[in-house]
Amino acid sequence: MIQRKQAIFMFLCAVIMSIFPFIAIWIRDLEGMDKYVFKALKFSIVSKEGVKEFFYPYSAMGVLSFINALLSFCNIFLYNNRMLQVKICNILNFSIFGLVILIGFLSRIAFKIVGNIIFTDIKVGVLLPIIALIVNALAMHFIKKDEKLVRSASRLR
Repeated sequence: MIQRKQAIFMFLCAVIMSIFPFIAIWIRDLEGMDKYVFKALKFSIVSKEGVKEFFYPYSAMGVLSFINALLSFCNIFLYNNRMLQVKICNILNFSIFGLVILIGFLSRIAFKIVGNIIFTDIKVGVLLPIIALIVNALAMHFIKKDEKLVRSASRLR
């Protein structure tokens, strides 16, 4: 049924993954210097001359995040086929883990532009995929628990 615990966790994962692209991962803002903002959709450099935004490699994180959100949301309505839900949760776990690795890789590329990481403020955007990974693992745990309960009930018949 939709009103199970795993539906709440999958919905929470979908919400986290859909807001992730709009929240800053890290910001470097020193007085009198350029301001660097790293988000899942873009890397921005705000200087006195204007704003430079780089979309190409950084937008891959945003696209992957939206795909994860869509998969997680659609997974809620597959409550009749729990084994398919488990498979989709496994795919989401690998995809979210890949997103965490992609954050690290693209942050390293952005840090080469910035220079160093000493005066960089790490924001909540770093933790959102990790929280989504934990919430998705909880959803998968409760789906497996439901499947075990259904199989034990059908054995009694």
